[in-house]
Amino acid sequence: MDTIISPRKRLTKIILSRLSIFILIIASLASWLNYSDFFGESRDYSSYEIFFEHVLSQSCDNTQAFRFEVGFQYLSCLIAYIAPSSKGIYATSILISLIPKLFVVAMISAASPFKFLRIPISFILALLIYMTRFFPLHELTQLRISIGISFMLIAFLYMQNETIRANIKGKNSKKQSSIILNWKRFAVPLLAIFTAILFHSSLLALVPFIFLQDFANSRRFILISSFILFVVLFFSSSLINNFAVGNFSAGIFYIGGSGEDVNLFSSQKILDWLLLMMGLILVDPKNRMSLSCLCIFAYSFSMFYGFSAFPVFAHRLSEAFQVFSVLFVASMGNKNQVVFVLPIAIAFSILNVWIFTTRDLFF
Repeated sequence: MDTIISPRKRLTKIILSRLSIFILIIASLASWLNYSDFFGESRDYSSYEIFFEHVLSQSCDNTQAFRFEVGFQYLSCLIAYIAPSSKGIYATSILISLIPKLFVVAMISAASPFKFLRIPISFILALLIYMTRFFPLHELTQLRISIGISFMLIAFLYMQNETIRANIKGKNSKKQSSIILNWKRFAVPLLAIFTAILFHSSLLALVPFIFLQDFANSRRFILISSFILFVVLFFSSSLINNFAVGNFSAGIFYIGGSGEDVNLFSSQKILDWLLLMMGLILVDPKNRMSLSCLCIFAYSFSMFYGFSAFPVFAHRLSEAFQVFSVLFVASMGNKNQVVFVLPIAIAFSILNVWIFTTRDLFF
């Protein structure tokens, strides 16, 4: 059942609870483990280290010579004042990336009545999935897009709240309220989206789906729209690739790189498919949050297979969309859902760790 609870009230409630302490401990521990080289050196760390050393030696002078977006450049310069080492800047960036994500997950799972030590079980399951599936990929490797995604999740949460508010008011007044035209309430989402793009321009791909989430109102819509999106991207991927090469300098760098080949049915992708099918079975059609999260998660498959001819697009875009699977798990408030998801989430996490370690991707 959807209710109107402002994100500000939810956040205040969480900050005043023990859950906020738990979040800060998890984020700080992850940051410290990275600082102490517990995970080893990621594939992208060397390029970040060169940039951090430049910032430490020359402040923010001539940073335009690097491929990093302006948001990340200025954040790194700011962090350098309080953490004057390459490892310190990276570890602090991880902290900044993780904390907003975990608070968004906590705010989505706050309504769940099923708790362990006063912490929603759906939050624990979502945290488990994120830390084993996405933390090694984002915080430990794709740091810039990871920070950008944090702001996108904030925008999504605020937009979802406004969507529910508009739908409930529309029903009560027997006149559907237009969420798309009510721009006065979009200050926070628009600011969050703008900030996210300052950290990674590829997150522009998420913007339409953040604003049009109100249309995700059934399993049928999710399946049909995902297939249509796949077809459109499959036949227009070459055009999109050419546009990115001609208009985005960062896009030129990535596309010119080797990139990983697209393995359409890798072991990790099979796990993602299983999670999607579980979601389609368990999703509550009356829960707008669950439907919206599941819909964007489903679109990650459209991105992956639609851009299969262009590995960089396929991987980067699908990985950004996949994070919404974590929010979907967090949104599960039904007891039967939680009981069913519990063993699946644990197995999913164990298998992900095994895949990362055996494929030498967990650094």
